[in-house]
Amino acid sequence: MEAVNQGLRRARAGSSNEATLLDERDRLIDRISATLPVEISFDARGAVTLSAAANGDLLISGGTVAGLSTYAGADGRIGFTITPGGALVPSSGTLAGFAQGADHIAGQMEALDALALRFANEINGWNQSGLDANGNPGGALLSGSTASALAALALTANDVAAGDGSASNGNALSLANLRGANGIEAGWAALVSQQAQQAASARAQDTAASTRRDGAFAARDAVSEVDLDREAAELLRFQQAYEAAARTVQVARETMQSILDIF
Repeated sequence: MEAVNQGLRRARAGSSNEATLLDERDRLIDRISATLPVEISFDARGAVTLSAAANGDLLISGGTVAGLSTYAGADGRIGFTITPGGALVPSSGTLAGFAQGADHIAGQMEALDALALRFANEINGWNQSGLDANGNPGGALLSGSTASALAALALTANDVAAGDGSASNGNALSLANLRGANGIEAGWAALVSQQAQQAASARAQDTAASTRRDGAFAARDAVSEVDLDREAAELLRFQQAYEAAARTVQVARETMQSILDIF
């Protein structure tokens, strides 16, 4: 973008070079503004100054181009900084989408880890409350406190505490009590349902945003009063006029050559 600014400051007013640079400037502004919200201003030559709408830090101004950095936390959440400047929290655009997506994934991972820990505690607590085949209190069946670390311990069938004080399978029958409206299965179903709802909401928002974008483009084209059909017809007319002029010059050259050949 700054190279375009420098070219605009040197370009002759009204030249084709200036028009090309202005088109390139607008294309780059559209690309940058799709990434993060920006404040835009122009000088007398059309050179642009961009600043972040979130905090006002300059991005491009008078030969200075700021750097944008991304960092990631241990939980996978990401953030952005402007140098020189400070922290950047974009409210919309591609960067905001990345940050929101990372936040959502981190939140879902935390919920999944909490569910895995609860599952391990309940299964281990159930086995430890019973008696194994040797009449001893049962031990833990699972190790780990996160979804990625959860693992079954190496045990034999005799180590499973299926019995209790009343029957050899009394504790096994009580395993069904872990299921229910507030059980692990219900928690997993709720987590999957929440994810599905959020995915559907994101798709709906994308559709609505695309409609607004298309409407904005149509409104901009209406303001510019550029009729593409008319411009195409004019282009065809100029092309035909050029071909006619070129043919006239060719005939004149051939006629002159014929005259010269007489002598």
